[in-house]
Amino acid sequence: MCPETYSLAKAGLSEAEAKAVQACETPEQMVRLLRKARCAQLEELHARQQALDTLDYIIHNVQAAKA
Repeated sequence: MCPETYSLAKAGLSEAEAKAVQACETPEQMVRLLRKARCAQLEELHARQQALDTLDYIIHNVQAAKA
């Protein structure tokens, strides 16, 4: 079973990543690439969460200084 390009794009894979997944010869290769993409997205998510936490901290400090 080969995922559709639309599904892979919706999952956040680039066109090159989607083509690589679709070109896999075995399910094991496909799973390996999909897990790699998942890991990269999770790292990005964590970085974005840290940025949000920092913004929350700055907002809190500005509000505390104003009071």
